[in-house]
Amino acid sequence: MIIQLVLLFQFVVSGVRTFEDTVELEMFTDRDYKGEAKSYKIERCTFFPWMGTRVSSIKILKGSCLKIFSSKGCSGEHEFIKYPTLVVPLLQKGKWNDRVKSVQPCPIQQVHVKCPHLTFVRRMDFIPGDLTSGITIHCYKPGNKSPSKIINTHDVPLEDFFSSTCKAAVRGIMFTKNHTQDFLERIVPICNFTDSIDHGTLECEEDEALIGLRVQIEHPTKLIKKMELECHKVHTPALNCTPTETFQSVSVCDNSAGLEDMVCKFSQTIGIQVSQSSTKAEKKAHRFYSDFELNASGGLGSILQASFSTKIGFSQESHYNWVSTTSSIWNKVTQVEVSTSTPPGVITRLEQLVGKCSFYNVDVNYFKRIDFFSNSTSGSYDFTKFKEIDSNSSLPLPSIDLVF
Repeated sequence: MIIQLVLLFQFVVSGVRTFEDTVELEMFTDRDYKGEAKSYKIERCTFFPWMGTRVSSIKILKGSCLKIFSSKGCSGEHEFIKYPTLVVPLLQKGKWNDRVKSVQPCPIQQVHVKCPHLTFVRRMDFIPGDLTSGITIHCYKPGNKSPSKIINTHDVPLEDFFSSTCKAAVRGIMFTKNHTQDFLERIVPICNFTDSIDHGTLECEEDEALIGLRVQIEHPTKLIKKMELECHKVHTPALNCTPTETFQSVSVCDNSAGLEDMVCKFSQTIGIQVSQSSTKAEKKAHRFYSDFELNASGGLGSILQASFSTKIGFSQESHYNWVSTTSSIWNKVTQVEVSTSTPPGVITRLEQLVGKCSFYNVDVNYFKRIDFFSNSTSGSYDFTKFKEIDSNSSLPLPSIDLVF
């Protein structure tokens, strides 16, 4: 005979809420699981008016913790039958044998651990195969070496733990679950996004990173019954940076001692690049953002284009109109063929206009030519553009020495 009791509400005990957890058990009238047996599916406090005085042994078939009481209404003396001891061949004589009057699932507390604003989980600590001491998350700002905050789900310090650290941020968690007792046994943090995930995987969206965990902890077992990820969209720093511009020297053609025109030729890169003068922290931050494909053609380019067009527009200093910048500058890295002809007795310096925003450089096809006469410290200048070598091909971003 099976009696099913349906949960119609959430039960609250001392501020700790029990959730829709279920304990399935068998009760026997005799020791060693003999005699008359009855099966129950317990979802809330349950009273046994006629069976309780005859219970001598108990088996928990599904679930991990049961609270037994000597009085009806789940009051009075109580005891826990809990994982890993889920079978009791003989209840304690004189105390619990033939005295179980009511039972209920153990309370489950929902805990939420979350990183501070603009920080992401890069490192997780845990004890493999035993999560009863909790999961510790380390929250980092992109590019920072030290965490901004360290939080444990169970609010306890871990001992003899295992650490898993991602270069950028945690993107998801693989887990192994004990389905019979309904709790998490093991976890493995995921550092790289994947399109194919199985049933035992929780993952953030492609443009998101982990910032927190929501776990349901059973007491007193401290088992993690359920877990949810809290993820947050990773926004490129180009959204909030202030664009500036400067001319950078790219060549000097010295014909001060020449008797005829001197031609200087070379190729120069144009497009969005990462500044080679970036600090170590900026390089780390770029590594973080590049993991989320934020330097792909569509996203980053359109954001920087809008920023330079709106915040600078036509520049009084450089005489360059950022609004009319060709689309190829924002979508790919290409090269232009630079050629200057310097008359005798003249030194020609060529400078390229470079826009800067955060650790991004925008090298445009706009150059300042300055001619100095050999007997003068002043010179004349004008502005020019050059032909792109191949407007249909793109070059990869220059490599960066990343040190972690």
